[in-house]
Amino acid sequence: MAPDPAVTSRMRPVSDAAWASLDGSSALIAVEPFLALTPADSDNIVRNLLSRAFLQSASGGNLPPGLVEGLARYVEIPVLARQARLGSLVQGVYQAGTLPGWDALITGAPSTLDAETLTASRYALVAFLAERYGVRSVQEIVRGFANDPAWGVVIPTVTSQPVAAMDAAWKDFLPRWVASGWRQNAIAGFDVSRAQSLFDRGAYEAAASEAGRSQRLFVDLDDQPGLRRVEGLLAQSALGVQADQLMTDAELALRAHDYPRVMTLLDTVDGLYATLPESHRPAQSVDTYRSLAERGLEARRQLVDAEASAGNWLAVKEARSEAISAGETFSYLGDTGGLEQADQLVTDLDQRLHRLIFTLSALTITIGGWLVAWMWYRAPGRLLWRAPIRPGRPARRATG
Repeated sequence: MAPDPAVTSRMRPVSDAAWASLDGSSALIAVEPFLALTPADSDNIVRNLLSRAFLQSASGGNLPPGLVEGLARYVEIPVLARQARLGSLVQGVYQAGTLPGWDALITGAPSTLDAETLTASRYALVAFLAERYGVRSVQEIVRGFANDPAWGVVIPTVTSQPVAAMDAAWKDFLPRWVASGWRQNAIAGFDVSRAQSLFDRGAYEAAASEAGRSQRLFVDLDDQPGLRRVEGLLAQSALGVQADQLMTDAELALRAHDYPRVMTLLDTVDGLYATLPESHRPAQSVDTYRSLAERGLEARRQLVDAEASAGNWLAVKEARSEAISAGETFSYLGDTGGLEQADQLVTDLDQRLHRLIFTLSALTITIGGWLVAWMWYRAPGRLLWRAPIRPGRPARRATG
């Protein structure tokens, strides 16, 4: 059943499914449209309606309608599409020069702007107060109306700024806000669940950014329990960022074939991930990097041993085998420097073996030739023995 238009016409629309009285003391919800909303939208409607009653209670019923409208919208959980719509509406009136002044925005004075644009403009004013002077100051402004209903007295008193100075700051704030500032919401820092969700997914930098907003809010409000929770999340996020960076460094060291550095980095990484949830540890990457680094270190050990044995003629074969094994590993790892060293060592060992073979061959030929010559010379048919000398006196030669 649709709400009575005669009733809703005297109320402020919060959405197509809800309306609130001007003083925030009562609200009307169309059940069927409300139940058809997404959980986020329905939750925001409830936040909006309940906050109006709390705001009026805290201000003694004196909070101006414009501030009620802006604050009720500001306490909703930010939804990007709706935030963008707010920024677009304010940008339009700002650029057209039709943005109402402070008095019209705060008091709810009649305006030629439509209700949606007015709400967006009041939201922007609350965003300015929260970001410029802090959420605590916004709380004090609300409570201040319990003692004085004049906004021109309450707000300058709380902010310690005259209206003219605040208006100048407001005009400086608007260009930045309509460009991208509409994405920010100081009160959204109360909800740490988004930061926690980002952390749980391993998006540590984004989680730290979200948690940082909550930290600033809790510091501003001196909310110690909230501050302890968010600081723990910030500390965990910082460890996660460091662990991710070290994993990147380990990958770069592996690409540079600096195997000892890879092992050192991975040991540090394991220590950091030990303080994080087990599901955050990139086990496959860590194990792969460690295995490759260990193979690289083993190949270097083989190459060193091969070089040490290269001068020993009796160990040349073993040295050559180790050099080849190291070269195969370096080739697998893409370590061109190590591969060149292994290849050069194998070449040197082969040259030494060739020289040894040539030397032994020459020696063998020389010895063989000598033996052949010796055997030929010593053959019985080729031995020339001198005739025996007969004993006795030599014959006298006759003389004439």
